[in-house]
Amino acid sequence: DVPGIAFDIDGVFKAGRFFFPDGLKALALCHNAGIPFVFVSNGGGGLGEQAYLDGFKKKLIDAAPEDDRVQYAGTLDHITSESMILSYTPMGEDESLKDKRILLVGDPREKVKEIATNYGWTKAVHVSDYCISNPSVDPFAGNDKNIVSSVANPPAPPPAGSSIGDANGVTVAHAHAHAAEDKSDNFDTVVVMTDPHDWFEALQGSVDAVVSADPNCSEVMEFDISRNVPVHFSNPDIFWKAAHPQPRFGQGAFRLAFETLLRSRLSLLKAPPALIDMVLRGSVVQWGKPSLQTLACAERRLNHLGNMANKETSLSGIWMVGDNPASDMAFSALGGSKWRGCLVRTGVFVDSDAQCGAAMVCDNVSDAVAQILATAREESK
Repeated sequence: DVPGIAFDIDGVFKAGRFFFPDGLKALALCHNAGIPFVFVSNGGGGLGEQAYLDGFKKKLIDAAPEDDRVQYAGTLDHITSESMILSYTPMGEDESLKDKRILLVGDPREKVKEIATNYGWTKAVHVSDYCISNPSVDPFAGNDKNIVSSVANPPAPPPAGSSIGDANGVTVAHAHAHAAEDKSDNFDTVVVMTDPHDWFEALQGSVDAVVSADPNCSEVMEFDISRNVPVHFSNPDIFWKAAHPQPRFGQGAFRLAFETLLRSRLSLLKAPPALIDMVLRGSVVQWGKPSLQTLACAERRLNHLGNMANKETSLSGIWMVGDNPASDMAFSALGGSKWRGCLVRTGVFVDSDAQCGAAMVCDNVSDAVAQILATAREESK
């Protein structure tokens, strides 16, 4: 029996665009010991799993010392996209989303829309494109946004000369805010795939979608208590390790802003406090670390990778190697007794922080792998 390892990426292998020099060595140690591993990130940047993995491998090799590149670079060849679990990867396995009319939130816009297409979300409409075709939704938007098709699988282009006007009467190209067969403003769900760059636009569009099936109506609006529009968030991290010396706000901060503004909007519609609490509890669906959906995805893939390497091998347990006690160690705890956590000092965590149940603390990712292998050898005696 061998352990499996789930690695975080930001704060473990890199900080922002800067990759740590020992990442290649850490994965080579796993490969040489026959340890199956996956990457479980609360990021992704709108890239597909294979594209993210290809760039990740190259940057690991580029950051490594020359001797490590010569010795270990070939050990990355066996890693496939099955090992890469980005924040939104488990969403793509959810069949229930494929027939939903989705308000899609996240940037870069075109990359996020491409992911939606790859996941089979044929009715996904990006919030930026929705606001282009409904200019009054965002009163602060400029007129210089790049206007392209807004649905993941766009319908045929409009007839020549077709156009719409913005709030100032300026003619802009048709934005295809809706699929040809569905002209309504009614969304079944909202999916926050990545961090949006324009919070105002994303927050206004998301709150509107939850509150009403016709948010652009000119009549006095009343909240429909039977309305249920889930809002899926791919990443719960309030803070994350970027290039800045101090932690930066993540998608978890955006969720807090959304919940606060939804509460205020429902209060303005005179919804009673108990109803508002119920709507907030029912509308938010959290993915990423820590969530049961992402945990199940990681376990399933680790077991499969272990069986592919050796059909007689079973996992003796799973280690979560991360830098964030609030997400990585909570994720490990969610897995129960078969999971253990290891914190590294290259990201958010500092020694004065609560360790949140971590079984060990290491200086960096290669040290973490070495300590996990030593522990496995000792426990197998």
